Amino acid sequence: MKEFFKKIIAEYKEAQKRPDDWDTMDYYERKNYTRSVVAACSFMFNILAIPVIIFLAIMAFHSCAGPTKIQTVQEQEMRASIGLVEVPVKETAEQVGNDEQNKELTFKDDQGKSVTLMKAEADENGEMVARDRIVASVVTARFRNVAERGGKVNILFEIRVPKEMQDELWQLRFYPLLDSTKLEPVYVTGAKYRESQLKGYERYNRFLDSIIKDSTRFIDLKKLELFIQRNIPDLYAFKKDSTIVSEARFASTFGVTEQDAIDHYTRKISKRRNARRAARSEAMYKRYVPVPIVKEGIRLDTVVLGDKDLLYTYVETIPAKSGVKKAQVTLSGEIYQLDKVIYRIPATEPLTYYISSLTAFVDKSLNPHDAKYQDGVKALLDRDYKRAITLLKDYKDINTALAYMELEYNGTARVILESLPDSENVLYLKAVVYARTDREEQAKTAFLKACELKPAFWHRGNLDPEISDLVQRFNLSNNQSINF
Repeated sequence: MKEFFKKIIAEYKEAQKRPDDWDTMDYYERKNYTRSVVAACSFMFNILAIPVIIFLAIMAFHSCAGPTKIQTVQEQEMRASIGLVEVPVKETAEQVGNDEQNKELTFKDDQGKSVTLMKAEADENGEMVARDRIVASVVTARFRNVAERGGKVNILFEIRVPKEMQDELWQLRFYPLLDSTKLEPVYVTGAKYRESQLKGYERYNRFLDSIIKDSTRFIDLKKLELFIQRNIPDLYAFKKDSTIVSEARFASTFGVTEQDAIDHYTRKISKRRNARRAARSEAMYKRYVPVPIVKEGIRLDTVVLGDKDLLYTYVETIPAKSGVKKAQVTLSGEIYQLDKVIYRIPATEPLTYYISSLTAFVDKSLNPHDAKYQDGVKALLDRDYKRAITLLKDYKDINTALAYMELEYNGTARVILESLPDSENVLYLKAVVYARTDREEQAKTAFLKACELKPAFWHRGNLDPEISDLVQRFNLSNNQSINF
């Protein structure tokens, strides 16, 4: 085909030439020649019009075939969804931020940073791809209760990205927002989008390789050596001499400095061209790598094929601030094609987390005139548990036990609680401590006794994972009673 077009172009150029005997031609000869030129031009036009016609036909077909994928996404205002995660296991303070039941797969990237995937698999290209979650299920409620333990709270939610939103040429960037705090984003990258990124890096690396690092490569060493051999034989004698010659001695001996000789035989144009190339490194990086692969400040960047919905369990551990009793999570995002935003993903409806704490059991009526004790109570309410223990450890009452429980000193807390009279609050805290230390029968008994004294604890038990797990394990209900 290439040779065919060359032949057509040659014939066309030949046809455009006026013949040398034009002036001697009669009327009919000129008319026939003009017809041949017009025929050649018409033939050329028809050949060149074929690709244009094919292109227009393809465009017309696509315009009649319905909206494009991004148009469908825009018209339907597609978005990812977030849902609560129901974890059917006991969550203790040791598990805050380190929940083995989540079945996390953690690996390190090329910079040594740990990246965690929830049930991830390697595809045929070796890329890590997030898959469906093993443990836990998504619940449809928009709120849940979470417990503060050790001054921290675990916020868990499931991100679901429908396959209709995914495309091999796109990168979806999701931005979780916890109240007014931006959490680390989650990237869902199409296979061809990632391929384009990697090709950009390859092109940039080839550009860097074209920059000459060794300045001696710009020196015409053969001419320099030949010049020295012919004109400065004494200097040439140093070629095989390992004796160190100072710059001053070199100049005084031969009347020219070493640098003068090098500069004279340096290819200055090539050197300047190389310097200009090196100065363009930053600009060329932006040209070849318009969308760098993000390594820092990101929770996940997974490559997908777009053939199924993607689910990812997001776990964020936050400090439990004094007075904060709820938190809300929303999710918005953007769809990128290369470095252009082609769709802004609307924000989801918020998920609400109501934060419960054992500090609700603090007894503020004890030792009202003891300044040290009151400072300890304030530290306990402010969730400064280490300071609370320091101030309250000599009193060995329910507030002291609470301070120890918040830092998981469960053995010390149990001893203190067992030395106190069995009030409803003491019994409830005993149930928590017993559950934490695998004394399940004692925990069940203490909880039922506490509920006999205060039936509202049946509801409170839903807020504390130790008790809610106990209720599920023993199928406890509020119509049960126990003999004192």
